[in-house]
Amino acid sequence: MYLVLACGNPLREDDGVAWRVAEALGSPGEGIEVRTIQELGPELAEEVAEAEGVVFVDAREGKPPGSVWCEALAASVITNGFTHALDPPTLLLLAERLYDGAPPAALVSISGERFGHGERISPRVARSVPQAVSWVRRILAGWRGQVPSWPVSSSSTRPLRSSTPDPTA
Repeated sequence: MYLVLACGNPLREDDGVAWRVAEALGSPGEGIEVRTIQELGPELAEEVAEAEGVVFVDAREGKPPGSVWCEALAASVITNGFTHALDPPTLLLLAERLYDGAPPAALVSISGERFGHGERISPRVARSVPQAVSWVRRILAGWRGQVPSWPVSSSSTRPLRSSTPDPTA
C-alpha cells in the first residue's frame, strides 16, 4: 500500500492547501490510501513503516506563493525546538527505529501566501493545486514502475524540483 499524507490546517487559509490536493486526488487507484491530517504524530510511525512509499503533502512558507516543490526524503532528525508534531524525516526515522522500516518518501509542498484564520485559500495557491496533484501522481507512478524518472530512495533530503511547469508535459 502507498500512502499520501496531506497535512495542514484547513482553518488557516493556505495551510489547508494539502487538504485541497487530497480532495482533488480523489481515489487515485487500488493500493493507494489518501489521508488528511492536521499534523504528523508518532502514532503514524507503524503505518508509515508498513507502506511501500509515502508522499507527504504540505504548505510551506516561501516565495513565490503558489510554487510547487518536490523533495525526496530520508529518515533523519531535524531539531526545530519544542513542538507537538513531527516533521516527515523524523517520522520516517521513528518508523525505521521502531518498526524496522522506512519506505521511500517524498514531500510535495506548495508555497503559501496567507496563513491567517479562515478557510479561503489565496488565488495563486489555489491555482497550484492541479500541479501538485500531477506531482503526487507522478511520484506514485514512478514508485509503481509506471514512469522511470522518480528516485526510489534517497540518502538525504534534497530538492528535486521546484516547478512551474506541469510534470506531465
